[in-house]
Amino acid sequence: MLTWFVDESISTECVSGDRLVRETDITVTADTVHLAASEQNLDIVKCHFEQASWDHVTTIIEKAKTRHWTCKVCVEALETRCVCCDLCLSWLHYHCAALSAVPKKKFWFCVDCAIF
Repeated sequence: MLTWFVDESISTECVSGDRLVRETDITVTADTVHLAASEQNLDIVKCHFEQASWDHVTTIIEKAKTRHWTCKVCVEALETRCVCCDLCLSWLHYHCAALSAVPKKKFWFCVDCAIF
């Protein structure tokens, strides 16, 4: 989840306990942050941020909540009949995911993630 906000190298340093995320480390905006960030409980990563940087992330997420969710494939707005990939957390229309109904599997992966 840290990599939703900072580069992977900074994320690695923070997780190893070498440092905290600074406000200048944050590489996303409300328009570019992963949409799942607005739907997840991020308390698990809060301990890796300085207070000012955490406040900045919180502001970004609040602004991102007003963004329209779009399909990973066609980049059109999602309204109904869509599915979320359980690995990358991207959303797709059923027809873009080649589905006609709710997946029956416990976990569903988009084409990009199914290869892992």
